[in-house]
Amino acid sequence: MKTAAVIAEYNPFHNGHAYQLQTVREQSGAEFLIVVMSGDFVQRGEPAIVDKYLRTQMALDGGANLVLELPCAASTGSAGEFASAAVAVLDKTGIVDELWFGSECGRIEPFLEMAQCLAEETEDFRKDLQASLAAGSSYPAARALAAVRELRRRNGLREADAGFCPGVPAAAEEKLLNHFLAMPNNLLGLEYCIALRKSGSRIVPHTMLRAGAGHHDLVPEGAYASAGAIRKLLEEAWRDKISQTEKNNVLPLTELRRLVPESTCRHLQMTLQSGAPVLLDDFSEQLFYQLLKEDRNSIQQYHGVTESLANRILTMTSSSDTVTDLAEQVKARHLTRTGINRILCRVLLGIREEDVLRTQNPVYIRVLGFRGAGSLLAELKKRAEVPYYFRFAEIPEDLYRQELFASQLYERVRAWKAKDAFLPDWKRQVLK
Repeated sequence: MKTAAVIAEYNPFHNGHAYQLQTVREQSGAEFLIVVMSGDFVQRGEPAIVDKYLRTQMALDGGANLVLELPCAASTGSAGEFASAAVAVLDKTGIVDELWFGSECGRIEPFLEMAQCLAEETEDFRKDLQASLAAGSSYPAARALAAVRELRRRNGLREADAGFCPGVPAAAEEKLLNHFLAMPNNLLGLEYCIALRKSGSRIVPHTMLRAGAGHHDLVPEGAYASAGAIRKLLEEAWRDKISQTEKNNVLPLTELRRLVPESTCRHLQMTLQSGAPVLLDDFSEQLFYQLLKEDRNSIQQYHGVTESLANRILTMTSSSDTVTDLAEQVKARHLTRTGINRILCRVLLGIREEDVLRTQNPVYIRVLGFRGAGSLLAELKKRAEVPYYFRFAEIPEDLYRQELFASQLYERVRAWKAKDAFLPDWKRQVLK
């Protein structure tokens, strides 16, 4: 029995995701596909546009056999934290043979070579990295330069020698790797490979060329669009609905049907007709309430909040009306907008450094849904290294407290915005 895995957010599930699952099944020859998916908050430091249960349903409809939850302390983390925790979950199942990811590169060899360099971080590598940072380079640029120099050393190349990249002069290598690391899917795929190498995992990484529009593109390309483009379309449709324009209560189905599978389209249409998409600024009052309770010392307990950043956040809070306003005012040259969003999300959810560290060695697995997975679940029962749970009531309270808070907060905001009944987590059933 061969099992392949994908790490995802599905925010929301679209044609590119459906293509990936189909291609992974065909190219790997795997009988089963496992997905590790972010819960109600995602890596951009934002709430998912629809909740984790609806996104699980989309994943199952799209071909996944088993969907597992990635803890919120990791799903709202950096690329490295996100990747390490997801790989750890897959390792703990004991049943995954291959990990597949989409990339702008489409070849696994560069990932493996660079992962070897970055996972080990020799003393020379660290010196090069620190020197570049001290000279004012951004972390990605400094990391790329340190990686070039380390790879050249490993290949026994001198400064004047031709580059280790086939057909690429030595002088062009830094630019080439900078470009490689600047591509979002390449970067995340590299972190998966680093995590696999560091953990000594037996899971074998594979990559496939990403189809259609780029990760950050907001304009569709044929039948493919980024999740960001689809979220933008949904936000615009929602604003049209509440402003009572000529599009009142009608999602632009022609456009959406072209970009997402039928089941996703149906779920999203129902969300707009009877509910509401959940957006970052919907949590503004909750975040500002939390910030009112913090001072410059207490706020530094949250993961990623330095002393200088604590001062900026608390100073700018009084002149901000929304999370978006606050993030725009707090961002600086060395802090990306996404990085600020993540930090504010950690404050909102109470995520500390020790919470992030715990995700690197999970002590349980939460199953959100499964379909056509009878023999897979039987194998999971035999080989899982930690307990796995199908129902909320089965999980020990001390293990799931943070996930419960995140889920309940998300559901409170969703229900309030949609003028809908609040559905507590303990009433949810595993999806099939």
